[in-house]
Amino acid sequence: MDIIDFDREHPTEFINEFLTQADNLIKDYDNLVIDNISSFQSDWFIEQGRKSKNGISNELQHYSQWTNYFLRVLTAIYTKPINIYVTAWEDTHELNLETGQILTQYVPQIRASVLNQLLGLTDVVGRIVVNAKTGARGLILEGSEGTYAKNRLDNRTACKIEDLFKFGDLDGTKELPE
Repeated sequence: MDIIDFDREHPTEFINEFLTQADNLIKDYDNLVIDNISSFQSDWFIEQGRKSKNGISNELQHYSQWTNYFLRVLTAIYTKPINIYVTAWEDTHELNLETGQILTQYVPQIRASVLNQLLGLTDVVGRIVVNAKTGARGLILEGSEGTYAKNRLDNRTACKIEDLFKFGDLDGTKELPE
């Protein structure tokens, strides 16, 4: 395992350089982990704010530029012949149901303009949960009105954190750990 430290001061320059070298960098690996896409988004907006007229605030065009830029980066990364794992911070959105009920939905913390494209390209989206009694960590792999999750690789709806990458429903697990 090798770790490439992300340049948080110059995220655009760093990711562009990474993408030009990606084929060579990944040739001996099966997996690429991007930790953490929420942080990358924040760093990108901070960088754009530094370039703005007052040197701090984001300008209106930065928000549409982010959508375009992120989708291009995402497309470039997902065309690589490697398994891609992306982490994100968790955010909540209010979800208004047709019944009038309002739910809190847990989603990855990324701007709404790119959230669906990111999650649409991803085969597995999980939410980490911790059992309050035992401290065991697990993942919810099946979506609900309150949680954005999915698993297109096997039939598991939940798993222990250490079993996430054991695809193929090896033990028939459909439950979170005790």
